[in-house]
Amino acid sequence: MYTLLGAVYSPDAPGWLRELPAVEVLRVVLLQNYTRTITGNGREVITRREADTDGLPPGR
Repeated sequence: MYTLLGAVYSPDAPGWLRELPAVEVLRVVLLQNYTRTITGNGREVITRREADTDGLPPGR
């Protein structure tokens, strides 16, 4: 899912892709429900957001 959003928001992608309602819904859902972190060895880890440990999702 993050790969898809990365492709949509890349400088080479057509601008109209960012305006699709489904893309915006996907972006918001991922932002609100998951966190991405990079480990010490450079590996990306995606986990479900937990309000107790990760806090609330960022606002607008």
